[in-house]
Parts: sequence; C-alpha cells; structure tokens
Amino acid sequence: MPIPNSAIYDSNNRIQQEGGPYADALEISLPTAQSEREAILNIANQEATNQGMAFNPESDVINNKLLLWWD
Repeated sequence: MPIPNSAIYDSNNRIQQEGGPYADALEISLPTAQSEREAILNIANQEATNQGMAFNPESDVINNKLLLWWD
C-alpha cells in the first residue's frame, strides 16, 4: 500500500511542529481473488457509511486501486 505523493505533507514547518511528515491517504491495489476484493470493498463501504459518505466501487475504484483517506 503506497502513500500517494499528493497525500504527504512534509513541509519544514510541519516537520518542526509535529516531529515528522504526515500522510492522510493510502492507495490500495485490490487483489484479484473475488472474496478478498469484496472483503476490502465491504470495509471501505462501512467506513464511508460511518463518515456519512457514499461509496460506489464502480466510480471509487480506478485502475484496480482504491484510495483511502482521512482527516
């Protein structure tokens, strides 16, 4: 699970204030095994629902990857 460059906050100020860089997202490459894929998508759906958001695998999965982010 790589961290996308756009999700890394590594300014000198942040490093000095917080002791290091911070990331707010992970990029997950989905497995090809259907049961494993469905398990990950179910977790993503539950988390989106808990946050009051909608999750749609058809639009939220791009190039077989899922971006999970947080605040």
